[in-house]
Amino acid sequence: MIDRERRAAAAAMLVDRNALRMPIHGRSMLPSLAEPMVLQIASHAGARVGDVLIFRLAEMHVAHRIVAIAGDSFHTCGDAQPDVIEFVRPDDVVGRVIAVWSDASAGATRVDDRRHRL
Repeated sequence: MIDRERRAAAAAMLVDRNALRMPIHGRSMLPSLAEPMVLQIASHAGARVGDVLIFRLAEMHVAHRIVAIAGDSFHTCGDAQPDVIEFVRPDDVVGRVIAVWSDASAGATRVDDRRHRL
């Protein structure tokens, strides 16, 4: 059974043409990504340095940029914290950001550009 917190997080995710949407929280990806933006996520197949990867870290999901790939693992960091590198195993990867939306509203506009390397 899923606890209330996880159920609420799952409810915030929307399925859209085989892609998942997740709202941004936190400051580690400033100035590129900030609240109330929403990330559209698809498979991480073909992910490369510069892409934004979504992965599980402890009890949360993290969106950080790939700075290196070593074998089958990814080295990532937040744009606002380039000196803090995470080593991400493929099992922990949720997906790769393929689009960024202004917010979660029905009238949200797509706001990604080359800064997001999509």
